[in-house]
Amino acid sequence: MLQRGVLLRFLSRGIITINTTDTPANPVVNFRTFANPIDVSNAIAMFRYNREYMSVPALQGLGPVEIVPVNNIMSDTCLEKALREHIMVCTFAHPSGTCSMIPEELGGLLDSEWRIYGTSRLSVVDACHTVDSGNAFVCDGLCSC
Repeated sequence: MLQRGVLLRFLSRGIITINTTDTPANPVVNFRTFANPIDVSNAIAMFRYNREYMSVPALQGLGPVEIVPVNNIMSDTCLEKALREHIMVCTFAHPSGTCSMIPEELGGLLDSEWRIYGTSRLSVVDACHTVDSGNAFVCDGLCSC
């Protein structure tokens, strides 16, 4: 039985940089997973909740197993280390909200007119500027970003 948690309202922001003048070359993507300490705290709390939830007697017949090798790890420090080592992206392929519409000094990318700070003639592809809590794929249908 698989039970996992997904952070939909994460605060960590990744970075995409161009590493060459060769336009067809892939950019360098750094997800910066768990860069914000609040995301770390939320992931640990979510992990602890899932561990408790999966230990109830009614679910034992389904054979729940921890995938991330953290059996018997209890301290927040050790859980954080294990999560950092085994989780690349805490959103499980829901990379939405990458174009934050907040002030640039707070890490935003877009102003209130959908203009990218400090650039001209640049297009950005994003599912949307915010993440819907129900399902990140909902943004694809609701936003014309």
